[in-house]
Amino acid sequence: MTRVMDADGRLPKDAVDEVLPLFDDPPVGGVQLTARIRNRTSWLTMLQNMEFWAPSAICQFARAATATVSLAGNGQFTRLKHACP
Repeated sequence: MTRVMDADGRLPKDAVDEVLPLFDDPPVGGVQLTARIRNRTSWLTMLQNMEFWAPSAICQFARAATATVSLAGNGQFTRLKHACP
């Protein structure tokens, strides 16, 4: 398994423990976590979080409803397979 993060991204401490069991299902090739702005204590950072999270969440809900997949930005986990033994 590999993970993709932006340089300023941070994963929750239990992220790998939560994601790893999902890969026990052979058809699962990737998992996308929701990204959030961490310092949501001012109006500016709360609005940044809404701007960042809302469109992403709407797209993920639509993908779930249509059984489609897209991995983008922070929080991607993908299955690694070797082409040669």
